[in-house]
Amino acid sequence: MAARAAGGCGDARDTRAPLLDELMPWSVRPLRTGRPWVIAPDAASLRARWDRLVRAPADERERLFRATRSRTPRTPVAALPADPARWSAGVELGQELLRLQLRGARGAERPRLPGGRRPYVRAAVPPVPAGLAYDADSETLTVGTGRISPVPPGAW
Repeated sequence: MAARAAGGCGDARDTRAPLLDELMPWSVRPLRTGRPWVIAPDAASLRARWDRLVRAPADERERLFRATRSRTPRTPVAALPADPARWSAGVELGQELLRLQLRGARGAERPRLPGGRRPYVRAAVPPVPAGLAYDADSETLTVGTGRISPVPPGAW
């Protein structure tokens, strides 16, 4: 699934273009658990499956797991770090990555320019702008036929 994103000029051989998987991480293949029962159509049926598994005696648990060539109930799946400090650092990093992916680098904060003012798009910016200009008197940034203001000179 490592297809290349199509370039703007139509040249699909551009190796500098990012992979689609890099642009859309949700488009990669789902987690392969090796067991179909761990995925359910709704939360209630999944909870019922897990309750049955947890409460089952050992021989029933063996039957529920249905051993395959690659997986048995005793097959290790993931090695968790024994060091609690390392585990905590990994959890903190995961939380920070989740925050960045959900809300961006600035969190939910709207962008502010020098002086605390927010820029607004006054006229829609075209998909392929023809030029870029700045008018210091009106503090307007012109991008093709689009206009953004106020844009103070310090930001330009």
